[in-house]
Amino acid sequence: MREQRKARQGVNARKIGAGRADRESFASPLLVGGFWVPFCLVLLVVTAVGVLQSTHRSRQLFAELQNLEKQARRLEENWGRLLLEQSTWASPDRVQRVSEGQLHMQVPEVENMVTVYGQSS
Repeated sequence: MREQRKARQGVNARKIGAGRADRESFASPLLVGGFWVPFCLVLLVVTAVGVLQSTHRSRQLFAELQNLEKQARRLEENWGRLLLEQSTWASPDRVQRVSEGQLHMQVPEVENMVTVYGQSS
């Protein structure tokens, strides 16, 4: 019985040892962690910093976009008020009242009107 147990342990030890030998023969020191683990960690940190910067920049740009849209709405409201004011100041009735009241202008009689014809080239 002991011999059978020792024989099984020997076979198992050979299998474990063979696995190590296979791994050691295929794995170079660079792949086991000497170079790749620190390289991947540095790459991970650089990528994380890039993501943070990109997120921060997009938030800044979004805030700027909202401010510019607010400013555009204010300018459009102001433009609408200015158009209304312009149409009020330029209405024919107002022009007629101001010309007669403040400037003392009047519509000329037909006999006082002179028609001027330009020369055609």
